[in-house]
Amino acid sequence: MSDNVSNGVDVSELAGRARTLKRGVIAARDVLVRASISHFLAHSGAVRIETQAASAAELLRATVAQTPDFIVACLPLAGPAPDALVEQMRQASPATRIIVVLDEANAGASERLARVPGDVLVTRQVSLESLVAAVHSKATLWPTPRSRARGEILSERQSEVLGLAATGLSNQEIARALSISPQTVKRHLADVFDRLHTRSRIGAVNSAIAAGLLEPPMSPTL
Repeated sequence: MSDNVSNGVDVSELAGRARTLKRGVIAARDVLVRASISHFLAHSGAVRIETQAASAAELLRATVAQTPDFIVACLPLAGPAPDALVEQMRQASPATRIIVVLDEANAGASERLARVPGDVLVTRQVSLESLVAAVHSKATLWPTPRSRARGEILSERQSEVLGLAATGLSNQEIARALSISPQTVKRHLADVFDRLHTRSRIGAVNSAIAAGLLEPPMSPTL
């Protein structure tokens, strides 16, 4: 029996799987938010959540001690302002992908966060599906304000199709509105899904809103 096989288990294969696991840290003030994100990502495949942090101090300690592959930080946390905290995380672990989810009260910090060097993604709205894509993909799902032009992510026609899809129109209804065939609508949506790293209309709409490529749908007035 090979030295690499123990009790029917290929040790080298297990070691290879361990090396491909993405190690992450989740930070949020709300324990339910931390638990939900951690659970969803841990069950998405090839992800291990190392730490759940409730404060900036806990997050920084985990960043220094574990140098994770990614951090999902729902800001603000108790401690430094969002841009100062992200700068400290970047200095502590330059290679870590930092995914920042800002609340509406701190939306203005996105401009300052855009100036932080390295692999930093910033959003104000995000789906769990989009978080999985951001963890596993090196593509920038949510452009920083330096590169938010729609044309850099979606073509004009793709934006039109997605905008109509966001209102709940069917492929046939979108086709009639744009004077194109339903097959063309289907192709455009497939391209949108590919570019936004999602598999559904809902995921594409959420990702596009988070990226500033699509305005959130208006709630009907009563």
